[in-house]
Amino acid sequence: MSSWVSFLPPLSFDHVVGHGLNQAELEANEQLDEFFVQNFNTEQTLPLEDNQFDMVCCALSVQYLQYPGEIFTEFERVLAPGGRVIVSFTNRMFPTKAVRAWRMRSMDERATLVEEYLTAGGLAQTECVVDQSGSDPFYAVIGSPID
Repeated sequence: MSSWVSFLPPLSFDHVVGHGLNQAELEANEQLDEFFVQNFNTEQTLPLEDNQFDMVCCALSVQYLQYPGEIFTEFERVLAPGGRVIVSFTNRMFPTKAVRAWRMRSMDERATLVEEYLTAGGLAQTECVVDQSGSDPFYAVIGSPID
């Protein structure tokens, strides 16, 4: 889930595939090797092969998913053995676009909700990282396939 920037750390990745809603923004993202445009609220099947990725990042977008169970099932499907899903979020959102289940919860409750999404997708939470040092609390919920 990306736009004109991916917020990936300055590491070397073999291949980065991005997803977004705006083709022009994705074309401007220099961290992407390839991308696809898709609205996950109308189509939940990812146009990607099984067991293809070591990591799936869902950055600052989980709050807008109307069908998170289906999407997280797809995350699990495209992960290679030993892969990880990283779902990151802050307290910022577009309230008119975020699902009610998200808007009605505290930050810690949102982390629990993401854990429920992972479980619905056949994944298990392995870690939750919280950074409250800045003006916006940052959470990253990390999951992996259930063996």
